[in-house]
Amino acid sequence: MRSVARLAVDHARALLKVDGAVIFSYDAEQHMLNPVAETESSTPELPTPPGEGAIGLAFESGLPVVIDDYQHWDLAQPNSAQRGIVSALAVPLIAGDQPVGALGVWTYVSRAFPAEE
Repeated sequence: MRSVARLAVDHARALLKVDGAVIFSYDAEQHMLNPVAETESSTPELPTPPGEGAIGLAFESGLPVVIDDYQHWDLAQPNSAQRGIVSALAVPLIAGDQPVGALGVWTYVSRAFPAEE
């Protein structure tokens, strides 16, 4: 699973021309989203509860979450803000009709994420 997730992270990063990407997988027993693959950075991703941060909101709502100014976003996760994220997009990963995780991408400069992305 990790090798497929690594490919997806690399592909999302190249396709969207972003600085970083991460895939989280949901662990129902722990009720936690755990990072499976991510772009290397000075601050690694941490497990995230559903409903928290962009990843948790995308997972819980089943909808994309777009943040234009992550540094000033009320729900910014401290480790992500410390990394220097400026703009971010998170989308749920759904198998059948069940959420199974989330994909997040980010930039270190301001960037819009149009609906088609």
